[in-house]
Amino acid sequence: MLLRLLLPRPPPVPAPSPPGPGPGLEFLWVRVPNQPANENSHCSETRRTGGNESILNGNIPPLLIHKTPPQTTIVGLPKMANALKKLVPAIGVAAGGSWAAITSFNDDWDDYTPSSGNSKPEKIVILGSGWAALNALRKCAAPSKEIVVVSPRPHFLYTPLLASSSVGTITLRSATEPLRALVERAAGRATSATFVRADARDIDVEGKRVLATTDSRGMQLELSYDKLIVAVGSQPNTFGIPGVAEHGMFMKEAEDSTRLHSRLLSNLEKAAALSVEGDKYAKEIDRLLTVFVVGGGPTGVELSAELADFAHSDVAKIYGADISERIKIVLVEVMPRLLGPFDASLAEVARDHLVSKGVEVRTGTAVTHVEARDVTCQPSLPRGATPEQKKEAEANSQTEEMGCLVWAAGIGARPLVKKLAQKLGQSDMRGLKVDEDLRVLGTDGVYAIGDCALSGFPPTAQVAAQQGKHVGRAIRDGSDSKFVYHHAGSLCCLGSSNGIAQMVVPGGSGANNVWDLLGAPAVGKDGEQRSVTGLPAFALWRSLYFTKLLSTSSKMSLGGDWINAHIWGRDIQEPVLKRTATSKLPVESFGTSLQRNNTIRLVSKAETMATDPAEKKRKRFWLF
Repeated sequence: MLLRLLLPRPPPVPAPSPPGPGPGLEFLWVRVPNQPANENSHCSETRRTGGNESILNGNIPPLLIHKTPPQTTIVGLPKMANALKKLVPAIGVAAGGSWAAITSFNDDWDDYTPSSGNSKPEKIVILGSGWAALNALRKCAAPSKEIVVVSPRPHFLYTPLLASSSVGTITLRSATEPLRALVERAAGRATSATFVRADARDIDVEGKRVLATTDSRGMQLELSYDKLIVAVGSQPNTFGIPGVAEHGMFMKEAEDSTRLHSRLLSNLEKAAALSVEGDKYAKEIDRLLTVFVVGGGPTGVELSAELADFAHSDVAKIYGADISERIKIVLVEVMPRLLGPFDASLAEVARDHLVSKGVEVRTGTAVTHVEARDVTCQPSLPRGATPEQKKEAEANSQTEEMGCLVWAAGIGARPLVKKLAQKLGQSDMRGLKVDEDLRVLGTDGVYAIGDCALSGFPPTAQVAAQQGKHVGRAIRDGSDSKFVYHHAGSLCCLGSSNGIAQMVVPGGSGANNVWDLLGAPAVGKDGEQRSVTGLPAFALWRSLYFTKLLSTSSKMSLGGDWINAHIWGRDIQEPVLKRTATSKLPVESFGTSLQRNNTIRLVSKAETMATDPAEKKRKRFWLF
């Protein structure tokens, strides 16, 4: 048996010493006999010095054989190491699921119902139905609390699942929770809990009233409150770029996912129909199959990865390789690299993966104009760019045709937030300024959480959920306290069985943790985080959002969608958003969109334009 022994130089002992190593000595291989070793054991030593080998036979005590300079003892077991290496993905998947379950359980263990007492019920109004609002609802629901949830949408939306639903990987049923069911669940712990489907338009902070409307006709509702939680989230920010609001698509609401799914499938059907004529409509086919995704954050990267998987698998299988190979996905990011919140090494992993999937990644590129059929891009400019730099960038701009543009490049404040900020005399209209307890400055009993609050934390679902729980507990317990954010890490899905994760080490960089046992590299400013890529990161992503679902039915629905997509493929049923009258065409086709039925013969123009009135009424196709 061969063992590689790297031992520090032992202290001098009264035993024969081997000749000193030469200057080029790299390592020693020692053949150990089967009999027990003792000070007279016979060993053979092979020295490698400067590429030459020499064998010394003699009575050399095995423990005296050493390498120069002294190093730490390492005994290698190749077979065991290979076995452990093969188990790493499985260990990562199991660790990811356990981590997600424990994280969710530990964060919600304090869902208790304190004693009610004889105090007067406190009126709590929650504006919104996102991560912040729903977590606040779950925590503040307690006796002596009368809760009213106001939102224009009747569901809670799992925004990280929007990219999957836009290409048919999952259905919107799996990405949403009915809001009335969640409010009814909270009503079991509170004095009362009510859902009002309305759009909050104004807040009277002095009179402690919320003014809302149910529709565009101006039918107004007036809701009084003792405590108000503003958690209305944000809306897409177009930065005033011409044409984005009119011609772009977004990834913010459930209907955005439906519109994108419909547009993608509609363009595929049109391209497949035009391909029957060969290269006659090649330019139009290429336009229909070109998708621009603007924004290199997690939303844009995940959507690009889903689109690439959709093109390579389902489109190739159903529409054929001629269509799938012509699909062009362009990811545009104004910053020098993708995924700003992630470590640069992980961002590079994501970029390489997208490029390998056929996605064209353009960093340092800005969109300057959008039309219905084309988009104009140019090199991005730094703040305070000189007129010469602007002129040079404009000279390098180019306009390209596209069939669809998805805008995921930023968020902005909603009209309600801007109106309240203006009333309070704020100069910054990006959100509501809050103190360390998340109370809106200059108000009494008003809290702002999530994307609509200027709290100094990033506008992520993780921050919103923690802020919602913090404010909910404060209202439930009747005591405000400083909000402390605990960052657990960042996740990004890169499509089927792939992803990246940047996880925070519990207890600091020097603590023992599962990520170090799995050999995860250290990343982050001070090496306090660990990077996980590939299948383990993908398992982390799915495990976390699966455990965050609020009902068993949603978990079963989501799990079923994942299984269906894996076995039978994605859903390619085009959503019917608006029915239109079918136009009368001179030709009727009974074949598929890929191949016209050869039993149909077109009638010539001379025949169809006959002067006889009876001839004009005859059918314009013949079957034979």
